[in-house]
Amino acid sequence: MIHKYRMLLLANLLFISACTMGAGHVPVGMEVLAPVVAVSNTLSKSAYKRKINQIKRYLGSHYEVLKRETYQGNGVHLEHLIMLVEKDETKIPLFKNKLQQEYSSLFGNSRDISMRISFIAAQLLPGNQRRYILPYQVRINLLADIDANYDAFRIAVKNRDTRRLRRTADILSVSPANREQFYNQLSAQYDSIFLESVAVRIYRILQTKL
Repeated sequence: MIHKYRMLLLANLLFISACTMGAGHVPVGMEVLAPVVAVSNTLSKSAYKRKINQIKRYLGSHYEVLKRETYQGNGVHLEHLIMLVEKDETKIPLFKNKLQQEYSSLFGNSRDISMRISFIAAQLLPGNQRRYILPYQVRINLLADIDANYDAFRIAVKNRDTRRLRRTADILSVSPANREQFYNQLSAQYDSIFLESVAVRIYRILQTKL
């Protein structure tokens, strides 16, 4: 019986080693499964995108209260946010604590925001003048400008407050001819600048095994 089991195991190992990975990471000889794998991947990506959008919408509608409740580590809106992903109510207190620990990275990540805004400004430059990375002092100045009052800056972007955003344009040396476009781009991309990365971060935290 043991000999038979060993022979079966050896046969399985030989079969696996004989398989080479084809297109779509489906072993040669098992191409019949390729459509199933492709559909599974598509459904998985679609479900992920729907969940991120769901979190992003809820975050956008309740930003201030969620920020406050995350800082406190408690609140009905925070609980509802958690339940968008986690259906086991017994884990809610643990995730409240985990989100509270990540408060700064969720609601004050000036470094991430400054990089996104730098990219928007760079796209307004002619191709031969675009930089992959800004000069050090410019990056420091931009980060300090956003850090000075993160929420006021966020609201200025959301409401297209050109009086506040003019200082940002000055730091990034946005030309007068491109300023209106710069302000429009910032306002139009508010969700992707301030909400998208936070929604993704929240989703990943809530997917953590506790």
